[in-house]
Amino acid sequence: TSIEIFLAAKQSLENGPISTATRPVNVVPWSPPTPRVIKINVDISWDATLGHGFAGVVARDQDGQFVCACRYLIKAASVIAEALAIKHGYELGHQLG
Repeated sequence: TSIEIFLAAKQSLENGPISTATRPVNVVPWSPPTPRVIKINVDISWDATLGHGFAGVVARDQDGQFVCACRYLIKAASVIAEALAIKHGYELGHQLG
């Protein structure tokens, strides 16, 4: 499932940085939110040749426990795709209350 893939990727990041031939990966440690707050992170992947990408939205609690995640197909310029990812993150937060 998507959740299992996400958790496997998260585990591999905890074991050290991933090397890639296309560009270096900067691993930024996750910092928890204050108690009783859900932290929402967003990111996009982009394929310029296809002109679309995906936005990922992940929500975690103050203990780093998974709350939920969503993925969205985005057909827009990359700068707009970043803004749409943030919009989807906001909408998820609004739904969670």
